[in-house]
Amino acid sequence: MLDEYPLLVFPTLAKTIGLNEAIVLQQIHYWLQKSTHVKEGKKWIYNSYPEWQKQFPFWTKRTLIRIVKSLDEQGLITIGHFNKLKADKTNWYTINYEKLYSLVTSCHHDSDNLSLPIPEITTDKNKYASGVYLFKDEFNQLVKKYGSKNTAKMIELLNNYKEAHGKKYKSDYHAILQWVADEVTGSKKKNVQLNERHDKEKSSQQREIAFNRWVEGGNDPDEFTY
Repeated sequence: MLDEYPLLVFPTLAKTIGLNEAIVLQQIHYWLQKSTHVKEGKKWIYNSYPEWQKQFPFWTKRTLIRIVKSLDEQGLITIGHFNKLKADKTNWYTINYEKLYSLVTSCHHDSDNLSLPIPEITTDKNKYASGVYLFKDEFNQLVKKYGSKNTAKMIELLNNYKEAHGKKYKSDYHAILQWVADEVTGSKKKNVQLNERHDKEKSSQQREIAFNRWVEGGNDPDEFTY
């Protein structure tokens, strides 16, 4: 194998936004994780097209411009200009993770092979939606316990609830465990059904005991009521 860093691409992402776009977006995400440039509350990276070509030597400058334009038009990236010199036209880039999450989950809402979006990396918790923050270990625990499809639905449900009601939690993870998971998996409904079944069985057993005592007491079985 060649002594080079590989470029990653996720099949679900490539299918959703385009192969070339998925490759570039993943590379931007890679550099954002390493970036220390924070502007307007977000991490940014900057690069010129000649520098991008060093990372993607198989594409022409025109192709790269077209890919970046496509990502911009899809709302998946934001292009900024924070250069000190006005003559410096180098672009700055950040990823719209909320848009990415919404796009991928909507395209694969009914798929068992749902691929979760790349989270926005922060210094504390990772941002998986506009209002949902989880530690990496918390997110991994959810995927391990409920699967990626249900985890995506849980994040979407919690985010919509928080946005609609202006709700805030000290721990989104525990909020998911307390009620969101039950709503998504139907466990709450199943528990209610099991409890109702148990109550019926218990009532039936008690009625049978009462009936036997009624008969044993020499009473007319037809007159028994419970």
